[in-house]
Amino acid sequence: MVKQVSDRAEFNKIIGQDKYTFVNFTASWCGPCKKIDPVFEKLAEEHQGIDFIKVDVDEAAEIARWAGIHAAPTFILFHGGEQAGETIGAKPSALHALIAKTGEA
Repeated sequence: MVKQVSDRAEFNKIIGQDKYTFVNFTASWCGPCKKIDPVFEKLAEEHQGIDFIKVDVDEAAEIARWAGIHAAPTFILFHGGEQAGETIGAKPSALHALIAKTGEA
């Protein structure tokens, strides 16, 4: 299941865990975001050992600024609070490549 996060403290707690967290930085007005959403949701169902969260860049601008988000969708993989990978755009193959970095592929 993908959790929507807009609170910075909650975001920091989730990404700071000693497990992988896959973050979808998205926006309600973004066409490519809507197109890739089902792929992200399916990955969340298939990889229960990874936390999957969404951050709306408009609703959570502070988090987006902290993460250096300049385009939507942007996907960042975190582990223990550190960035472990990133991809920009609605490319399913790039999402699968990030998942492969976790060893859960």
